[in-house]
Amino acid sequence: MASIKYGKSLEELGQLIAKRPAKNEYKEVEVIANFLEVTKFQYPKVKSYTVDVITDRRAKASKKDSTAAILELLKDTKFGPAAYDGQLLYSVADLIHGSNARKFDVTVEPQDGAGRAKRLTVIIKFSYNYTLKEMSNYMKRNTKQTWDASIQNIFTILNAFLNTKVCTKYQSVGSRFIFPQPTRLQDRVYLYGGVELIHGFYQSFRPGWDRRAKASKKDSTAAILELLKDTKFGPAAYDGQLLYSVADLIHGSNARKFDVTVEPQDGAGRAKRLTVIIKFSYNYTLKEMSNYMKRNTKQTWDASIQNIFTILNAFLNTKVCTKYQSVGSRFIFPQPTRLQDRVYLYGGVELIHGFYQSFRPGWDKLLINVIDSGKIYYPAGNFIDIIPRILYTAQNKRLKTRDELRSGLTANEIATIAKFLQNRDFTTTYAARNQKKN
Repeated sequence: MASIKYGKSLEELGQLIAKRPAKNEYKEVEVIANFLEVTKFQYPKVKSYTVDVITDRRAKASKKDSTAAILELLKDTKFGPAAYDGQLLYSVADLIHGSNARKFDVTVEPQDGAGRAKRLTVIIKFSYNYTLKEMSNYMKRNTKQTWDASIQNIFTILNAFLNTKVCTKYQSVGSRFIFPQPTRLQDRVYLYGGVELIHGFYQSFRPGWDRRAKASKKDSTAAILELLKDTKFGPAAYDGQLLYSVADLIHGSNARKFDVTVEPQDGAGRAKRLTVIIKFSYNYTLKEMSNYMKRNTKQTWDASIQNIFTILNAFLNTKVCTKYQSVGSRFIFPQPTRLQDRVYLYGGVELIHGFYQSFRPGWDKLLINVIDSGKIYYPAGNFIDIIPRILYTAQNKRLKTRDELRSGLTANEIATIAKFLQNRDFTTTYAARNQKKN
């Protein structure tokens, strides 16, 4: 089942992009598709081969002709399971029967029905043996296997096997999207202007949920702060790089994993399931800081004191970061809970007061430095309630009601709203379970 990126049907989206394409070229329409789970899979040993394709005049064939010749060759069932990724040929069986190389003569018919058939020679040479079993170790929940060149090669091979067969049957655009031509005339979709819209797809293997790629910095921070909301951790803090705690979070083991669900901050999209892996790093003693703050101390500011204040500032700010929106790693911006406390400026933008706090050393005492700040945001909320704020200016100091908005807008008001929306993101909420950011 596929859903459209912008909430329109394929036909509607196609009409928006419908311009007469150049000969033999296609306009691609990207869609978002669901994952299908592979429930049973064997891990065979696969041989790879280099492939050279030459013409009847002994010249090297073009990339397009080479691909067509190899795919034509793979239609022959005597090859058994075989695949091509655009560079190497893969097969479970020995395609060259123990020799150094093997030649095959292939006739390639023109795809568009124009011109003559081409007679090409495909030369196959052995390259390397691959064992796909390593991938199964990579996807285990407690694996220590990381994503490396070996795993990348395995997924390249798997995707080649997944797509080669459909490429031998259907027309493809580039090396990704497959566009099956409808066999029945009534199934073909024509747009205004005489152009045809063809439904296509791209498919690829992905590692399962038990093994995911490294999360982004933003998602990692959100997952750790979500984890620290749990009171069982006790006093704990995060400074963007290291996690600090008074208690032993891994209970004497080498590492500990926690599954965390992170809700989207802007309300658009789906929640993300992330795994936080905690490993012990180092024991810090903060006692040294008390010596540094004594009036007659000989202790100088060094890397040790710097680390201590980094830890203290992490403890000072982590709790507020779990509750309020932050900008970068410094300023905290609590969102007003009451509507009457929100401050709007001319043009519809919102001013939010924030702060940054940090420890500072004093003579025989610790001080907290608090810096006030202000940040301008494009406000969140129901768009029809934001429109009056957009139209609120120094010349027009009155908020329009919904009934006034329904009665119509002037050309100047429409232009003002259009300027406000330029390059802005918004979320359609008519299908709350499948919200998408536009």
